[in-house]
Amino acid sequence: MQTEKKLLECEHFLNDNGSINYSYEIWSYDDNVRYDTVFYKYNNDDQVILEVRRSGNSIDSTSYVYSDGNLVSSSVKPENRKSIYTVSEHENKYNIFEDRILIPGFYGKGSRNLIVKEVDTIPNYGVMTSTYNYEYNSDGLITSRDFLEMDSNNPDEPYWEVNSTIGYSCK
Repeated sequence: MQTEKKLLECEHFLNDNGSINYSYEIWSYDDNVRYDTVFYKYNNDDQVILEVRRSGNSIDSTSYVYSDGNLVSSSVKPENRKSIYTVSEHENKYNIFEDRILIPGFYGKGSRNLIVKEVDTIPNYGVMTSTYNYEYNSDGLITSRDFLEMDSNNPDEPYWEVNSTIGYSCK
């Protein structure tokens, strides 16, 4: 049995604030290759408000809405996919922004407070519900983050689950 090969190569171009202005991406899945160009627009607080992705002849866009610095919703066109976010009372000190946690800061400033829940409504499919649980040390720093995604079409088992431990080497 041969293992499927997956590869993502990116070249990012930053704006004057150090956030990604646009990216070229090459997605490789075995013998299939896809080339994407992604553009980002930010508000005055350097929070991403629009992401436009061109892949071949298709274009989709994701709009993000904030209230008091917190991410409250997003929508993807042309699919009419909508997400609603719930935030905690804990400040997002390290700019954790949903799936962009791997390179914080490159996509501007994240939600002011930590996201604890995302409800993603997908037309002609159903609802994906993601929850984020955080543990903190005595200094109020995050020491772990558990992510759980559930699919309304298969509610008895997790669709995706990630448990992360966070350590600090700075003083």
